[in-house]
Amino acid sequence: MTLSGSRIATVSLSPCARCRERRVVWACVLRSALVAGVVALLPLAAPWPRVGSFRWDLRPRRGARRCLDNSTEHSLFACITRPTSSPMSYRNLTLSQKEAKVARKQAQDRKSNERELEEFLGALALEGRSAHSVGAYRRDLEALLAALPGPLDEVRPADLRECFRRQQQAGRSPSSINRAIGATRSFCRFLFEEGRLETSPAQALRSIRLGPPLAPKHLTVAEVQRLLSLPSPATPTGRRDRAILMLLYNTGLRVGELCALSREDVRLPAEGWGALQVVGKGRRLHRLPINRPAADALLAYLADRDDAEPALFLNRSGQRFSVRGIALLVNRYLRAAGITDRSGPHLLRHTFATHALRARPNLRAVQELLGHAWVTTTQRYTHLEVEDLQAQVADLPANYWRGVG
Repeated sequence: MTLSGSRIATVSLSPCARCRERRVVWACVLRSALVAGVVALLPLAAPWPRVGSFRWDLRPRRGARRCLDNSTEHSLFACITRPTSSPMSYRNLTLSQKEAKVARKQAQDRKSNERELEEFLGALALEGRSAHSVGAYRRDLEALLAALPGPLDEVRPADLRECFRRQQQAGRSPSSINRAIGATRSFCRFLFEEGRLETSPAQALRSIRLGPPLAPKHLTVAEVQRLLSLPSPATPTGRRDRAILMLLYNTGLRVGELCALSREDVRLPAEGWGALQVVGKGRRLHRLPINRPAADALLAYLADRDDAEPALFLNRSGQRFSVRGIALLVNRYLRAAGITDRSGPHLLRHTFATHALRARPNLRAVQELLGHAWVTTTQRYTHLEVEDLQAQVADLPANYWRGVG
């Protein structure tokens, strides 16, 4: 640019051809450096396969260019395409997609099974089943659904039999497996009646055939007398413990029924028999007689009560006894009586049933006292001791014939 008088002469500032060549060279150098940096950092990215499975477009073009396979556009100088047809990388990608699809389907089936299970358990609660029964149904069915290969509408009877066969091989008791089979039948029948299943896969399931039931463990008369004599009648705690033991033995109550008793459920006259109102299994209401020894023990305990708590038996914190608390109390007295091979408050229920049937063999009356829905449940208490069998054959009339004995 030069000055000529008052006029300014302008000269073109456009670069010459040599400068343009230099600019292209520097652009190529920068582009190569960028590609080298990307290649160096690429192995650090976990989702990418190895670098050798990629093809690069290193052609020096400006703007957006298509990749070699014309799949997408990139604004980078170096364009990364899809993996090449390497057998290793393609097979891994296919397996990953299949596994993801299977996982999504399993998650959907699991949610569907859980939703149907909650509906079934809700229906059981509305029918009046106890919380313990609903919990047992939940445990058995959750274990079954976790072992099934798919949703119930795709399950075959053979799949159910295989699940219970595995439980039997794992050492689960036959009675527990039969309970789970019964829960499965009820669950499938519920889904069939609701229109969720076309047919019930558990309809053809058969329970495991059990052998003759073993006689329940019980205490002898001498052991019961030794146990009931342990609580001290001179202290309020001893009078309470004696009332608990006396009531368990003389009425055959379940421990849950004992814990749920309130003062208003007991009628204790000064003389004669008392009465007890109990809500048993299945919310069945029945009345039990209280003999005089148990009534006297209860009256002695209630004479120490000066509180307004409705619960019949209170622990040392002044609250209603829990099932665990009663179990600990009974086991403590059993150990003090020298009985270590048997434990639990249900032992006194077995003892009550055994002694009641031995005193007066009226199976139907004992069934009513125990609150059993089926007489077959009560029949397991009809076992005979060796002494009973010996007494039965001791006085056979033929043994007194002359020349015998």
